[in-house]
Amino acid sequence: MNGLHIFIHSVRQVFGNLKDALRVSAVLWLLYIVDYVWAFSDMFDVAMMLETGQMTEIPEGLITRFLVGSVIAFLIAFWIAVSWHRFVLLDEKPKRLVPALHLNLVLSYLKRSLGLAVIGILGAVVAMIVIGLSIGMLFAPVMYITPFVLLIALSYLFYRVSPILPAAALGEPFTLSDAMGVTKPYAAAIFQASLLVFVFGYLVNAVSAPVLSVFADGSLVQVTLSGAVSWITFMVSISVLTTIYGVAVEERSLV
Repeated sequence: MNGLHIFIHSVRQVFGNLKDALRVSAVLWLLYIVDYVWAFSDMFDVAMMLETGQMTEIPEGLITRFLVGSVIAFLIAFWIAVSWHRFVLLDEKPKRLVPALHLNLVLSYLKRSLGLAVIGILGAVVAMIVIGLSIGMLFAPVMYITPFVLLIALSYLFYRVSPILPAAALGEPFTLSDAMGVTKPYAAAIFQASLLVFVFGYLVNAVSAPVLSVFADGSLVQVTLSGAVSWITFMVSISVLTTIYGVAVEERSLV
């Protein structure tokens, strides 16, 4: 088994079960898009006007809208992730247009995700400082590729410990040490898969950006297409987490 097998299996999870994938996520993803438009659509315009001096202060309520919208976006995303993990790993199919909300599991998923984010940010900051002090100005060109290398390294480490997230969706206790232990035999394949996910996201954005630019910013068509593209990348990404958990923890074979 290699990273390509993990990635292809994850893509098949989504598109081979497209009807169920849409039942798990379609309505929630529409709510996610509405929330995104409501909370973030003005942010770039405001930032530009502040930078050019057309505006001197942030409009009242914008920060509150941003914070509330962010919380809603995270909850919706993790609701979908938990539901998808449970569908694939437990065959728990939605009985309605919106999957069941396991709030305790969603909050556990959120907690573990935030923990990984904090660890990743702190690790990146420490690494940048150490590399900066070690390399110095004599090797300044190296500093240009350092963020890219760090991104690849952090992505790999994320997928190595990623089983703690599907485990949260299943209500299973699972530590970072547990995750590192069960994924150790698959380290090379997981590294390859992390690179493929990175390349996949880049290619999807590279292909979709020119198409989206044809339509007016904020138009219904552009928002709809952008939402569809982001849905694909999101579902494939969480499917990779599901596949790694199935292989490393439950010792499932890839078919």
